[in-house]
This record gives sequence, structure tokens and C-alpha cells, in this order.
Amino acid sequence: MRKHFYSRWAFTLVELLVVIAIITVLIAILLPVLTRVKQQAQQIQCQANLRTIGQAVLMYTQQNKDRFPICVTDDTGVGPAAICWPVRLRKILGGNQRVFYCPAQDPRCQWTADAPGTNAPAPLSATWFGYELGERLLLNDMYFSYGTNTAGCGGRPGFPGRGMGADTYLGSPPSFKAGSRRATMVKRASDFIMVADTVADAYEDFGITPTPPAPGNLLEFGLGTIHRGGCNVLFADGHVQWYLRTDLMVVNPPSPEDGCKQRMWNVDYEPSQPWP
Repeated sequence: MRKHFYSRWAFTLVELLVVIAIITVLIAILLPVLTRVKQQAQQIQCQANLRTIGQAVLMYTQQNKDRFPICVTDDTGVGPAAICWPVRLRKILGGNQRVFYCPAQDPRCQWTADAPGTNAPAPLSATWFGYELGERLLLNDMYFSYGTNTAGCGGRPGFPGRGMGADTYLGSPPSFKAGSRRATMVKRASDFIMVADTVADAYEDFGITPTPPAPGNLLEFGLGTIHRGGCNVLFADGHVQWYLRTDLMVVNPPSPEDGCKQRMWNVDYEPSQPWP
């Protein structure tokens, strides 16, 4: 008679259920940890991107009469103005476009030829300010990770717009109109906002503003909340720091309580208006 031997190490149904329950609990514990690790890695990469952009801005100002690389052109043949500051810096960065994409943002923010938005080729005149002939123009209906502080926070008589400003190119052949600020105009480089994460909603993502949108307007070009409810900010001295969006956004109309925030958006480190 053949005898059957059964391993005494076989699992019972109860034991299997216990093991499955333990694995489920471990996964539930580890997933948030892994998510936080991923988010932290993305934030670190974003900060590295901004530092690289900061170095490129410094090199650009040294090569271009101390002016910031804020440029737009109306000579595109497609209606809206084309954005030039990433193109200007790309040349200094050896053609690197990946540095302009925050890995925590929507993939649509990547600077690629097939990204969403108007697809308009650069005309011959656009090559004068950095584009390759026929390459896709950067327009304000495209998604983008980072925006520049062009306008600052309000103005005052004799000093309209107090951010980095913008050069413009008009006509054919394009004529230059200097409107960008000089880096030497920045009174406190460690406190002047240059570039930061944007909302990235395909609405003027190439710029940032300190004021929230009007009630009922879902589109804005303000600071993003992609990193733990806040954003990474590049300052004029080259350092990068994380801020909650609410720490830098101001009310509209401005109030005396927001004066310290307004200073950080203005090259002269002054609030938007003298307060009584």
C-alpha cells in the first residue's frame, strides 16, 4: 500500500490570508513614503534646473550689456508675440532644452516640436533673436514649466513696470527697442524674484505675476503649487528657494500688509506705492 506524505510546512488558508493582510498593510505604509521620495526627487531636480537657468542668465547679462534676457517679438506672422527668453538662454546652455522642464509638471510642458498649442514656424526675422529658421515658435498658448518676473508688482510715475522688463522687436527687418532692465538695477539680488514654477495652464506660462486672477477667471499666469503646495523660486543672486504660493502672492489692489512681498518682485526693492 502506497503511503502519502504531506509537508508539514504547507500553509493553511488562514495563514495565507494573514500573509496577504500583512503585505497589504506594508504596501499601504510604503506607498505614501515612496510617493514623497519621488516628489522630493522631482523638487530637487527642479531646483537644479533653476540654478542652471540662473547661471545662464548671469552669462547672458555679461555678454549683452548687463541686460536681462527678456525678449518678445511681434514680427511672427501668426498674430501673438513669440517668447524669446528660453531661446536666448538655450544658446548659452549648448542647446539644452530639458532644463526648462520641471519633472513634477504635466508632460505637456516639455519643450518639444509636437507640444500642444499653436504650431508656427520661425520666420527669417526670428533668427535674429535666437530661433533657428523654421523651428517652432514659443507662443503664449503653450504649456511651460517656468516663467520670468517681467512686470514686477505694480509701477509708479517714471518707473512703469518694475520687474526684469522686456525688449521688443518690431517690423521687418526687426528693429530693437530696449525695455529690459539691467542687472545692476537690482537693489537686493538675494531678494529679487527672477524665475519660478508657473501654474502651467497654457495661459502665458512664460511669465509670472504676483497678483491672483480676477474672481471667476480660471486662467492666470501666477506662481504654481506643484511642489508641496508651493513653488521653487530663482533669485537674482542665483540661489533657489521653496515658497508657499501664498507667501509671495499679493492681493489686488495691494495693501500695506503686502508691502514686504511686493518688494521681492521689484528691482528697486520698494513696495508698489508709498504707503501713508
